[in-house]
Amino acid sequence: MAEEIVIFGGTFDPVHHGHLIVARAVLEELNLPTLTFLPTNVPPHKKPPAAGGEHRLEMLRLATAGEPRFAVSDLELRREGPSYTIDTVRRLRDELGDVGVRWVIGSDMLAELHKWRDIDRLLEEVRFVILERAGVSPTSREMLDAAASRLGSHFRGAPRRSIVPVPQIEISSSQVRRRIAIAEPIDWLVPESVARYIRSHRLYAPSGS
Repeated sequence: MAEEIVIFGGTFDPVHHGHLIVARAVLEELNLPTLTFLPTNVPPHKKPPAAGGEHRLEMLRLATAGEPRFAVSDLELRREGPSYTIDTVRRLRDELGDVGVRWVIGSDMLAELHKWRDIDRLLEEVRFVILERAGVSPTSREMLDAAASRLGSHFRGAPRRSIVPVPQIEISSSQVRRRIAIAEPIDWLVPESVARYIRSHRLYAPSGS
């Protein structure tokens, strides 16, 4: 394939410095020209995001502004219903043509990968980039072996996945939301532009506040 797109999906509710640091590590470790953040509309296996898609998309655009190697896509937000990865990959190819697709996932997602919609077909269509965080047990390789036993030998081969070591960043979107709910500062957790946006739109604040 002549081109390749690297997708980092998630709710990004909201995007924080941990997301950006991990994305930079993927770019550098794999020597990639660009990485595309893709906010999920309705995650199939999680609660709906607290903030609407238009807010999460704009926060991502603010967080990545000025970084030419980061891009943001609204592809899943333009679709209704659950955001299944296989559907997104097919839509990407409808819009971009015959491109290679790498999909970034955390090692914790390996335990559930066999439950993803049309996983056999998805394994044929994408190459997974698995984030390995130092000090986390079980290790990515141990989880990869367990996943391969459920998914079959076609997932063991290096062409279908790569493991990228990334920093262990103790920041989560839920942590950001909790701090906002109790009126604690978040400026050190998210980019300044994102913090301003959250304040100006009163996102994640308790109802009635």
